[in-house]
Amino acid sequence: MKYDAQALKRLRARAGLRIDAFAMAAGMSENAVRLIERGVSIPRADSLASLAGALGVAVEEFFVEEG
Repeated sequence: MKYDAQALKRLRARAGLRIDAFAMAAGMSENAVRLIERGVSIPRADSLASLAGALGVAVEEFFVEEG
């Protein structure tokens, strides 16, 4: 499985969250979330858990099958 940076952005948009509100709910800075969404930064496991919790999804939603 491979981390998919675009999945985070899609899920946030589907939830109707602006990046500032999403970052606050996840306990992260807006800049950190922007970098993660653009694929510049790969989130740590604890950050993935926070992001998933803020969206109400499973961490697995941020990954795709490699192939």
